[in-house]
Amino acid sequence: AQGNMTKNLRSTFMFSQSKGAARREQFRGAGAQQEYRMQAFPIVQGSEQIRINGRLLQRSSDYLIDYEEGIIKFSASVLPIEITDWIVVEYETSNENLAFSRNVFGVRQEYIKSPERRLGVTWLRELDSKTPKAGADTELEPGETVASESTALITPMQHDVYGTDFQWQLGKALTVKGETAVSVIDRNINSQETPDDREIKGKASRFGVGAKTDKIEADAAYYNIDSKFKLIGREDGVIELGERGLVNDVVSGRGKVDYKLNDSISVFADGENAQTNLDNNPEMGKIDFEAYNGGFIWLPNNVSRFEFKSGTQKDKEK
Repeated sequence: AQGNMTKNLRSTFMFSQSKGAARREQFRGAGAQQEYRMQAFPIVQGSEQIRINGRLLQRSSDYLIDYEEGIIKFSASVLPIEITDWIVVEYETSNENLAFSRNVFGVRQEYIKSPERRLGVTWLRELDSKTPKAGADTELEPGETVASESTALITPMQHDVYGTDFQWQLGKALTVKGETAVSVIDRNINSQETPDDREIKGKASRFGVGAKTDKIEADAAYYNIDSKFKLIGREDGVIELGERGLVNDVVSGRGKVDYKLNDSISVFADGENAQTNLDNNPEMGKIDFEAYNGGFIWLPNNVSRFEFKSGTQKDKEK
């Protein structure tokens, strides 16, 4: 539900009930191949979000999906999806064996001075019921995480995320934007008796600047995400790091620029430099990651497009 309390103040209230287990898959394109099968199925209807190079696709116009078989079929307008393109699919799979009912709810307040100037605060909570579903098995299977070593049982959890964000245009061409968030995870809302039952707190932040004129469009961003920060509904990381997929415990600087030479030719470049293991944990490897790309796009007419792209990547683990 969403509504404006005043001309500049907008409120959003959210509630949903999880119907399955969240999953995420990331893979390269394969040219003209239309169909891709997900690793888990059946998929909960309407739960999928599909992106190509960060662009969110729309069901029916960009792709069709067979929820029972877990097959995604991309439309001809989306193809080809080249091997240099990333496809990211986030979805839920039906899982009747979840031990607890899980709900997600939250609220967001925004101050909107104009479409280019806004401030926001958000609170989200993911919460299990305190008692298991009827007939649910709460005994741990081999290899599962023990939420409480004193009980060796799967226990109900609570996960809160508190965040603030802003976007503010400075003059006609320059925009600054950023956000910071704290996550608090209580792995056993029924007890605080052992260290494993107690809260886990993590934080993340992002700051960026952007510029846009008739000729040039550029963005630069800095990310700092610690090892304990988690997003609602996601067990893995927060930002993508090359072919490693989503990671946290990372500091990253990213930038990109597009320059329009004329009506038919434009050039582009982007780069990233990142390091992981910010706490210098001796039990974990430290990754130094660099990636740089550049190229040009030529549009000789309304129906033809030629693109050349070249890049280099370094992914070194110490």
